Amino acid sequence: MDGGGDHWMIGAGVTHAEIEDAAERLRGAEPLARVASGIAYRSVRNRGTVGGSLAHADPAGDWAPVLAALDATVRVCGAGGEREIPAAGLMTAAFTTELRENEVITAVRVPKLGASARFGYFKICRKVGEFPEASAAALLDPERRAARIFLGALDGPPRDLPELARALVGQGAAACSEAAALAAVRAIGVLDVPELRMRASVLLRALHQALPQ
Repeated sequence: MDGGGDHWMIGAGVTHAEIEDAAERLRGAEPLARVASGIAYRSVRNRGTVGGSLAHADPAGDWAPVLAALDATVRVCGAGGEREIPAAGLMTAAFTTELRENEVITAVRVPKLGASARFGYFKICRKVGEFPEASAAALLDPERRAARIFLGALDGPPRDLPELARALVGQGAAACSEAAALAAVRAIGVLDVPELRMRASVLLRALHQALPQ
């Protein structure tokens, strides 16, 4: 892991446990260590890698919505050379990505957060260590003029909620109402009432984490 300049470059073979254990060194990317520490069990984190998780493209994976909210890019290499793919666009469907047949992920580039940035990530699991049934990630970074919210653990890739992000910037805590969360989740096509309420609840928890205390 290299934190030179205005970003962190994390090799595809870096394990979740290595990110978790780097908490004191990840200046400007502190949320990564917190997210990594909540992935499955330590034995899984010792072997699983950030690149492997992204390439596997399980919709319930933690890294996809988190890296999308952090505006990360994924560096890939193949016969045609290197290119970068926005993390928000890497997964195209469940277990399907933008990777070509002759490409592999080599690294993830994560912009460093501003000093006043706030990040929230919340998920619901049936039991500790399992993949989440619902997840949400939210970023507010005034210095970079960034506000990004993504819902994860859907049938396909994480879904962006740009209208709610704009409301969060303009209204602050006033935008974090149950009605607003329900409307945002309903707008991406979640209509089943129990699922709608569960995802809206998760979204609200992530939003409150991202708001200044």
